[in-house]
Amino acid sequence: MQIREEMVHYRIPFLLVVVSMPFISGFITGITIGFVGATFPLLVPLFAGLSPLDFLVHASLAYVSGYVGMMLSPVHICLLVTKDYFKASLAASYRHIFKPAAAVMVAWVMVLGLLHYL
Repeated sequence: MQIREEMVHYRIPFLLVVVSMPFISGFITGITIGFVGATFPLLVPLFAGLSPLDFLVHASLAYVSGYVGMMLSPVHICLLVTKDYFKASLAASYRHIFKPAAAVMVAWVMVLGLLHYL
């Protein structure tokens, strides 16, 4: 609980941490176990005291943001193999990946918004 109190003291938005930490970690590692293993041990203590539904909402938001970061990562092995196989440039590949990744994030935020207000 001490970490959460310090975040409140320094006015660090809780949802910003829940979204940005897994996203950055997923972008850097390019693999699921990388962002989950690096960020969830730090995030789960922040979820202490939340209701079970709120816990699931925040944990799933963290997972989806990490997944989107992983999909956009230039070191994601699937992206690299596909890019090499089709002899495509990385920039051209990102043009096709960015919109679906953004759609996944926006759709999940909308679902979480609905769950929050139910």
